[in-house]
Amino acid sequence: MKKGIFHTFYAFALSATFILPATAQMPGNSTQSNPLQPLLLDSSNFLSIPKKTLGGSYSSNRLKGHSRRKFTPRNANRVRLKSEFPRQLKIANYDVVWFIESLKSRNAKLKKAHGKVSTIHLAPGKYRVTLKIGRYKQHSVIRVHKNRNSIQSISIPVNAGLLRVRTSSPGGTLKNLAIKVKDKSGTVVASSLNGRPLKRLLKAGKYTVETVYNNKPRNKTTVHITRGAIKETTARMPQAAKVRLRAFEKGNQPLMQRSSWVVYNASGKAISKTKTRTHRIVLLPGTYTAQLTVHGKKIKKKFKVASGRNKTVSIYL
Repeated sequence: MKKGIFHTFYAFALSATFILPATAQMPGNSTQSNPLQPLLLDSSNFLSIPKKTLGGSYSSNRLKGHSRRKFTPRNANRVRLKSEFPRQLKIANYDVVWFIESLKSRNAKLKKAHGKVSTIHLAPGKYRVTLKIGRYKQHSVIRVHKNRNSIQSISIPVNAGLLRVRTSSPGGTLKNLAIKVKDKSGTVVASSLNGRPLKRLLKAGKYTVETVYNNKPRNKTTVHITRGAIKETTARMPQAAKVRLRAFEKGNQPLMQRSSWVVYNASGKAISKTKTRTHRIVLLPGTYTAQLTVHGKKIKKKFKVASGRNKTVSIYL
């Protein structure tokens, strides 16, 4: 049986106490030692080796009590969630959010993750996964299997397309004009106010783009959204016009005093307000009323707007 170097040296030292002869007379020493007296070795000349270095719980490089169980949940498995969608949709990594809910326990904490590809720790069982991109949501049910030695990869395809809706207005915002997108059941899934363009990620299917002005539907357009496609359409509406409101004092001099304007639609609802001496606004065809307030005095004037024809409305004091 092979022995280590330390064991060999230690055994040799013990046996030397009985077999080593006495030392001869040293120079400068008048006395002689007994030749039969054994040579005793001083134990202080040997190095003391701690018992812990010879083996035991400290013999490995890992600290005692250090374990991955302190950092990894018990019975947790690594699950990698991947979202699959066409590149032409140009979805950014920070736009993708995951919500994971356990179907086994209602009191379980809802988990949240970010990114197109996200790795989380989950216990075996069923989960409800909600993939959220902006206002778009997609739900899926997944099952996590027990396997702590590898990563379980789950891919969820995004069955959606991009819808872009623009308006035919000459420029500026249109008060009380809304664009609504409805699904087959008539539920509004996207909307835009004041005639602003609309851009939304929608689930593949059939939709209706509706133009609403003063809470009254004007025009409807049907669009079909397919997976990964980008659909563009125009919200049709009557041609709007630019209207300029001005005020003059006596002698046809422009009003230079502090004043304010309010524009009312045909139903008497205020659609625009300003505290300037002149006012510019974009209006759809119809009948309106302009109200000028100066020195606490209110002056009203009705006017009509024709399709696509710019107009100047003047009030003389």
